[in-house]
Amino acid sequence: MEHDCRDVPLSLRVSTNATIVQRSSSSQALGVILEMLEEGHAWHYNQYDHNKRLNEAEQSARAVKKGLWSDELAVPPWEYRNERHKKAESQR
Repeated sequence: MEHDCRDVPLSLRVSTNATIVQRSSSSQALGVILEMLEEGHAWHYNQYDHNKRLNEAEQSARAVKKGLWSDELAVPPWEYRNERHKKAESQR
């Protein structure tokens, strides 16, 4: 018997964190980073990169809750790593 998957209720939650460090000055690399930020698929690490255009792209995605910004519980990768390090230290 063949099963039609359209009859099955589906609940899906996807969480993606991406950390991008801009090491290339090529316009192509910058374009990829900019597009990821505009679509809400990446965080802009303002502490180390002061590119106004990239910051504005992230802020625009945040404003319309695009991509990862639709998740109110989104955690910046640097905070996530910091918490993991603290947890690992406390377990020693």
